[in-house]
Amino acid sequence: MVFAMAALFLVVGLGAGMIGSIAGLGGGMFFVPALLYFANAYEPGSVSPQVAAGTSLLVIGVTALSSSISYIRQKKADVQTALLFFWAAPLVLSQACT
Repeated sequence: MVFAMAALFLVVGLGAGMIGSIAGLGGGMFFVPALLYFANAYEPGSVSPQVAAGTSLLVIGVTALSSSISYIRQKKADVQTALLFFWAAPLVLSQACT
């Protein structure tokens, strides 16, 4: 049953990627509701909306990291500016919280 769920999520992911790229929408728009529906159909109450959104965010992070590494290897990324933005966000948030 686990393999069937994994295959189902693979199909949903591919479909969401195709539809999202054609329509210019994010894949999370399809992935989060599909995760909620299919995971809770398999085992009711197993996935909350927060967990589904967090899982989608994790997938986005992995995709962004993979793309970033690819651009850095091709020397198409401005690494100095990227590091500036990377460190600026936590600094701004830390100042906003004080």
